[in-house]
Amino acid sequence: MFKPNDTKIQTNFTLGLILVLLFGLSFNFTSADATADQLNASQQKLLQINQQIKSYQQQIATTQSKTSSLKNEISIYNDQISSTELAIQAKQTQIDNANLQIKQLQGIIDQKIKILPMTKKF
Repeated sequence: MFKPNDTKIQTNFTLGLILVLLFGLSFNFTSADATADQLNASQQKLLQINQQIKSYQQQIATTQSKTSSLKNEISIYNDQISSTELAIQAKQTQIDNANLQIKQLQGIIDQKIKILPMTKKF
């Protein structure tokens, strides 16, 4: 390709070829580094997204737990209301019973009052 006298040209060509190869390899390394950086950035973004997903899932679970708690509280309040209503009915029944006992005793008293004057006559 070169004449034997063209060692200077051959040296320059070899040097140029080496520079081109080094620049080409360096460009490939730079390109590989850029790709690795992009991959690393993408993986970091994926980790952040997964952390956000986990955070939202925890918030959902907490909200669902609160919802369940609120439903449970409503159920408890309804049971307490029913219990209080039954307690009121029980007290009203006791009052009714006491009134009936009073009425019964009043009837007995009235009978004894009627009988008492009759017994004094004898």
